[in-house]
Amino acid sequence: MAGGRGAPPAGRAPECRGDDLTAWMTRALDHGPSPVQGFAAFLQNDWDAVVNGLTLPWNSGAVEGQVTRIKLIKRRSYGRASFALLRTLVLASCCDRHEYPPQPL
Repeated sequence: MAGGRGAPPAGRAPECRGDDLTAWMTRALDHGPSPVQGFAAFLQNDWDAVVNGLTLPWNSGAVEGQVTRIKLIKRRSYGRASFALLRTLVLASCCDRHEYPPQPL
């Protein structure tokens, strides 16, 4: 449905403004197909978070990178590592990357 009337842009637009999203929301709720109306209604449940996520420059990329690294260490143990061993492996991987003392996650 990309490029259709009332459809949001395919990618994340860096110049997106909350006013643009409000206008899209009004069009989607009034004239959009049923699935688009449902999606727009769902977005209204946490409207402030949606607008802030599209307009503010901050993101959780740094945290997601750490989570991905920890999940990789966990998967390498094939489910056989206890929490204590997993903790040791995570802290040791920080030291391998010359981040001693380890930064808080």
